[in-house]
Amino acid sequence: MTDDLLYTTSGACIFKAGENHSPISEENMNKLGIMAEGVIHSTMRQDLSGANLTESVKGILSDVESSLIAIPIIERNMSTFTSRGYAESMMTTLRDGALRGLSLLKDKKVQKFMTEDKN
Repeated sequence: MTDDLLYTTSGACIFKAGENHSPISEENMNKLGIMAEGVIHSTMRQDLSGANLTESVKGILSDVESSLIAIPIIERNMSTFTSRGYAESMMTTLRDGALRGLSLLKDKKVQKFMTEDKN
């Protein structure tokens, strides 16, 4: 699968969706990526896709985007999981992680740190 995702990889999304997820096409993965990136950019009120970022910031962006993508992958067919409750628990954990990351990205002090010249 070719990665057209800005901040993460399809492998990270699939890993977070778990072993029991239904297959997803590259086209649908990219559509989910565009939606997740829109949420990230809207929350931050800026697009960091071309910025020179530290590994730490890249990690936050990857965590948020992959979590936001994994949730609908799980949600699409919860019958493939051991139980519906297990699938819902996975989605709740992913949502909480995405919200934590979005909160960090939204913080003005963190945004200043992310875009400061590192030299």
